[in-house]
Amino acid sequence: MIKKYLEFINEGLKEDVEEHSLWKLSEIDFTNYLQDILDEGYEIDVTFGFSREVTKTLWRYNGIIETWKETVFSENIFAGVLNPSYQIEISEGDKIGNGDVTDVIKFAKDIIEDEGDSTVTLKRVNNRAGSSSILDINQIKVKGGFFATDDNDGFKIDDKFILLVIQNNTIEITPKDLAEYYNWEVDEIKGDDIYIHIDLEDLASALLSTNSEWKDVLIKGEDDLENYYDCVNYIPDTVSLFDYPLNLENKKLAIKCLIKENETIENFIDVADNEELKGLSEENIIIYLLKHDRYYSSLKRLCEDSDIINDIKNTIAEWSRSAHITKNYQDLVNEFDRIVENDGFKFTKIVKTEKIKSKYSLDYYDEEITYYVIPFSNEWIEADDWEPMERHERLLDIFDDWVGEQDFNDKLKPNFSDYGDVDDKLVNEDIKYILERYLEYKPKKIDKNQLNLFEEGVKQTYLNIPSV
Repeated sequence: MIKKYLEFINEGLKEDVEEHSLWKLSEIDFTNYLQDILDEGYEIDVTFGFSREVTKTLWRYNGIIETWKETVFSENIFAGVLNPSYQIEISEGDKIGNGDVTDVIKFAKDIIEDEGDSTVTLKRVNNRAGSSSILDINQIKVKGGFFATDDNDGFKIDDKFILLVIQNNTIEITPKDLAEYYNWEVDEIKGDDIYIHIDLEDLASALLSTNSEWKDVLIKGEDDLENYYDCVNYIPDTVSLFDYPLNLENKKLAIKCLIKENETIENFIDVADNEELKGLSEENIIIYLLKHDRYYSSLKRLCEDSDIINDIKNTIAEWSRSAHITKNYQDLVNEFDRIVENDGFKFTKIVKTEKIKSKYSLDYYDEEITYYVIPFSNEWIEADDWEPMERHERLLDIFDDWVGEQDFNDKLKPNFSDYGDVDDKLVNEDIKYILERYLEYKPKKIDKNQLNLFEEGVKQTYLNIPSV
């Protein structure tokens, strides 16, 4: 029965690793088992570590992706289920004898498996990607070197090979255990998992090609999109204005404003150039223009040079432009999120309010910054030359190093929307406020005598200015 060590404290793990108490055999044991090999001039090198099963992937030139499971050995500790293991490298020394020590290898394998409660596998040191590195111990000969004895009898294999010794007992390491063991600084711990928080700018810089279109806009934010959208393109014509988005209340208010702008009903009817309006009350004029004015012909003439209607059209244009910019920036962010997912990252997003120093003063201002919350992956520490204790203090630094070594070269290809989602209720509230203020405004009558006195005072002020 496989014995599992599911719980142990960080200090205990450090002691177990440093004192080799997780391993049942010692380097002296291996020296004893392989003494005859040493006497024949071969050399052995024993490394204590851990084995785990990983999925390997190979992209073929024809687009076919091959995956397979493989047991790998490392001196480093990883998250997951690990088997304490040993890697015994047996290599040719400077001078090796010609004695046949094949049976010594077989004897060592049997006794190691028995004494160490282990499984021993013979492996090549150098093997082609995608091919098996495992050797059949019954099909090799160790006599003046390492040779294959199957179909190619006498074919030299390598100048070294490995005995991978995997103990049958396992230990389980959580990402949290790993962070504690290596003393990493992490951005978030949730249960047994650890996470980094990386902002959009840093993640985009890591994954996107340097010449990816829209990359700068993505990083700089929604405001940077404003240069691409001219407000004039969003100004509605009169028919569109009264069909949409004005609600009924604002349509009525707009006509009342047009009546006020023309000062009298008579002037209003003259500009409308519609005999049907004569003799109608204000209320009936509004009803007629909204229900019976064919193609809004009268309204179009009334609105043509109207300042208040132009204000309303510009207000709607600003709302439409702003909504379009917001929608398209979200389209851009969605495209980047798709890239992040396609690159194999699971993530959630959070928004942090941070103090940012102004470029133009000593003041600080609050800014909301989006962070991607990404869980730790063993991939980040799988490089052969990775040195966890000496090189890294923060988990984010580990991610930065790893991602910098990958071949990420993505490009943004957003599918931008043709328009944004305008909140009609808020737009109409804004317009109502403008229309009602216009209706309530009563310009003061200017007394001509006061105006003459004012103009005379201005003239005297300039005349009394001493010359330089």
